[in-house]
Formats: sequence, structure tokens, C-alpha cells
Amino acid sequence: MTAVTLSATLAQEGPGAIVIGSDYIALGVVRSLGRHGIPVCLMRDLHVCAAVSRYVRCCLPWPAGDMARLNALLELSTRHRLDGWALFPTDDEAAALVARHHGTLAEHFLLTTPSWEVMRWAYDKRLT
Repeated sequence: MTAVTLSATLAQEGPGAIVIGSDYIALGVVRSLGRHGIPVCLMRDLHVCAAVSRYVRCCLPWPAGDMARLNALLELSTRHRLDGWALFPTDDEAAALVARHHGTLAEHFLLTTPSWEVMRWAYDKRLT
């Protein structure tokens, strides 16, 4: 599927969800959202479990490095007109990334992760 076709397809489906990660935890999130008719775009890491789900409308690589990941999410929003889609990070590192860049990402997405001021207490177990 080309980028233009992907953009048109996802934009027509209305608000959906971007699931970050593709392990068994992500698969559970993808299935839950998909069964409710919510379109899902997956940011795939090394795992393939969630990537093969019938509910995944698009599967894109989850790059290495925080800045590359942030830029990938922002480009995804802009290029494919996914403003208002919900972000579902499925591991600690992805949740921390979203929390650290909460203000920037909140301009484009509906966030399911609190800001870093709240998240840091759960992320660093020594603080809890």
C-alpha cells in the first residue's frame, strides 16, 4: 500500500489508535480495539505477534532512539492525517517517551499516558 493510499484509507476510517510495540501485550490491545471497530495502526518493534493481527490496518517500523521515535510519530500524524488518534504505548520505554514529550504529542494525538511529572513516579521504582 502506498503512502497516499494509506493516508486516504486511514483518514476515511475516522479516529483510531496507534499502538506502539508489537509483542503479546500489544496484541491484546490491538484485538480489544479492533473488536470494537476502531482502526489500528501499529508501530512495530522486534516482535511480530501483534503485527499479524487481522485488526491491524497499517504496520510501520518503530525506529531506534527517542528523537527518531518522536519524529516518526509526528510525521505519522502529519503525513497520514491522524490528528486525534489515540496513542497506546505498550512498554515502559514507549510510555516514558510519550510522557516526556506529552505537550508536543498532545497537539496531535489523544494520549493515554500522563505527563512525565506524574509518570516518572511509576517509571522509576525507587521513587515509589
